[in-house]
Amino acid sequence: MTLFLRRATLHIVNQSSVPTLIKRIQRTGSKHAQTLLTYISKHCPALYKPHISELTKAIADEKSPRLVEAGMQALAAVSQSDEALAVNDK
Repeated sequence: MTLFLRRATLHIVNQSSVPTLIKRIQRTGSKHAQTLLTYISKHCPALYKPHISELTKAIADEKSPRLVEAGMQALAAVSQSDEALAVNDK
C-alpha cells in the first residue's frame, strides 16, 4: 500500500504545486502545506530543482518561521541529492 501511495502522490503533488505550497505557508502559515513540503523533502527532493531561487527567497522571510523551516529542509534535501545545485551564498 505504501508503494501505491508514493506513486499516486506524484500525480497530486508535483513540480507545479511547489510554488503554491510555498505561497500558502507564506500567507496563512498552513501546517498542512508545511507537512507536504516536508514529505517532498524526505522522499522526492528532485521536485525542488526548478524552484531553488524561490526557496532561497523563502528562507529570507523572517515573518514566517514555518516557511523558513520548510525552505531550509527543502534546500538541504536538494543539496544532499545533487551537490551541483547546492547554494553557496551566506
